[in-house]
Parts: sequence; C-alpha cells; structure tokens
Amino acid sequence: MLKNESLLSVLTIGFDEKVVRKLIAWQEKEAFLYLGTLEHCLKGTSSAAFPVIDKAALAQKDIDFIILCEENKSLRYEAEQLKREKTAIITLDQFWIMETLAEQRLAMKKLYKEQKLFRTIVMYSHEGIQYVDENGIIQFVNPSFYRITNISPEERIGFHIKDVSPNGALARAYETKSPVIGHRSTGIGSNVETISNAAPIFVDGKFIGAVTTFQDVTEVRNLSRQLLEKEKEEKDSPGNHQGHEARFTFQHIIGESEQLKDAVSLAKRVAGTRSTIMISGESGTGKELFAHAIHAESPFCHHPFVAINCASIPSDLLESELFGYEKGAFTGAAGRKSAKLSLPKGERYFWMKSGQ
Repeated sequence: MLKNESLLSVLTIGFDEKVVRKLIAWQEKEAFLYLGTLEHCLKGTSSAAFPVIDKAALAQKDIDFIILCEENKSLRYEAEQLKREKTAIITLDQFWIMETLAEQRLAMKKLYKEQKLFRTIVMYSHEGIQYVDENGIIQFVNPSFYRITNISPEERIGFHIKDVSPNGALARAYETKSPVIGHRSTGIGSNVETISNAAPIFVDGKFIGAVTTFQDVTEVRNLSRQLLEKEKEEKDSPGNHQGHEARFTFQHIIGESEQLKDAVSLAKRVAGTRSTIMISGESGTGKELFAHAIHAESPFCHHPFVAINCASIPSDLLESELFGYEKGAFTGAAGRKSAKLSLPKGERYFWMKSGQ
C-alpha cells in the first residue's frame, strides 16, 4: 500500500464544495493527502465541517499543489506566498489535471495491490514456477523451484532456457509460442523428473515471455497413492454406509391399535438382540418401515442397512446373487462373482416375507 509519505499533498485556498468533496474522497482512497483549506477562507460560510488548516501548521508541511477555488488577487497573492519551490498552483479551469492525476494514482495503487497479491501466491505456491522473458532469459524462479530441483536461483536466473533445460516444457512453450501440458522432463543439473505445464505470455498481442509450473513426479505419485489409500480407508470404514442407512425410526410408526402397539413393543425388544429377524405381513403393511426402525434402534445402527427386493430375483439365482460364487461352482459359472451381501461379525439380515 502507498504510504502517506509518498502521497502528493494538496492545499485549497478559497472554497468550492464540489472540489473539496472530491479531494476528501481521493484522500480516503489514498490518491492524495488533502491538507485542508485555509481557515480564514471558510469564515462566513456554512462549511465548517470541512478540513481546515492555518498558516502556522503549514510551516512544517510540504505542499505539492495549491488549488485556487476562487480567482482574485488577494488569494493569488496568498498562494504565491505559501508556494514552495516545487509547488504547482492550479485554478478551477485546470482542475482536470488533478482528476487525471487521481485516476492514474488510483490505477497504480490497484496495480500495486494486484502485484503484491500475485507475488505472494507465486512465492508460497507448492508448485515450482519459472519465468523467461521475450529473449528466453530466465528472470524468476520461486522458492519451490529450489525445493523440488535442488538447483539454486543463482544457477538459473540470467541463463537462457535452452542452455539449462532444452527439453523442458518452458523451452518448448518459448519456441512454439503455444501452451504445453503434462510434459515430463529432467533439467540439466537435476536428477529430479518433473511434470510441467507451460504457456506463452502475450500483452496486447506482443510476446513478452513464457512461464511454467511443475511438480516432482515422485511427489505426485506419492500423493496419488495416499489419496487412493485414504479413499479405500473411508470406503472400508464401518461408518461408511455409502447411502445404505436406515431412514426411519419407531417415531415414524404411528398408530393406536393394540395390534400395532404389540408389534412395535416386540420389535423394540428384538432390536437389542443378535438374532436374524424375519418380518411377515401383507404387501403394504410396512414391513420395510419396521426393518428400518429395528436397525436404527439396534446396537448395529452405525453399520449399513441394505434393502433388497428378493421377489425380483429368480428363486434359482437368489443364493448366487446374494452370496456370490466362485468360478466353476455350477454350470455356466465362467468367473468369480462378488456377493451382493456379506455378513461381517456382529451384523445380521432382515428377511421380509409377504403373507400367505
């Protein structure tokens, strides 16, 4: 951020509310340092809320611009008396100069902020970054470049990319003026194989250089392996139901009949056991709802709950579909088939049967 010491200071003599408000707004954006208007210039006006300053306070301050808000001989004389060697006196007719200057300084401030942002990103990026100018000379490498390649910046900056990494993605992007994606290579002076992306840089259609980002292939492999292991752990975790969860509890079973209350009471009792349970009843009487509720009430509620419509599976294939089979187990078993169901220790099945 631009510091106050670098801001151009502005003093107004006379009073013009529109001009003063602009100066205050520019100061808030740190385009200028507004000193205020001379105190005696506000006498007899309703503008006491605006910044004022007396001549004594100005003695120790630099003044880059004096703006004459009113054109008369006495104010002009006062401006000349306060003028420093490098002070410019601006009239209202010349105020466009201040507006242009403010726009430029605000644009510079925005550019400075963006530069700081991108530099921070580049310096702390986990990927190595290398940049060459329009002549192919390496101008920048970030800290991760050294971490990955074990090559110091002094061994790269100032050298031509073709001399130190002729087969790399950056050299190719520099030569072809087109992007290079997923390029694997090893630079001179390093035994580390990297995978790189590189791209040319154009500004207003003019080629100004190229940049590459890269990672250690071994590191990428290790990260991929760790990710796969993590996914496998999560998949194999008892708490990972993959969507197979009991969606209903006994709170969802609503009814006042004695038969229903007896069924719920019995279901709650068996929920705490390890027994395999068969629920029978006519179609639509809520067999699956009871199965959900029993599972949710049981000590095994953190394990998967899988509902399978056995009626849709032919009876002669039911066993092999549910429990799988090995190659050659029966005629036509050309290969091994995984079970739809497995029964780890402590789990159980719910068998649901329609009434006769």
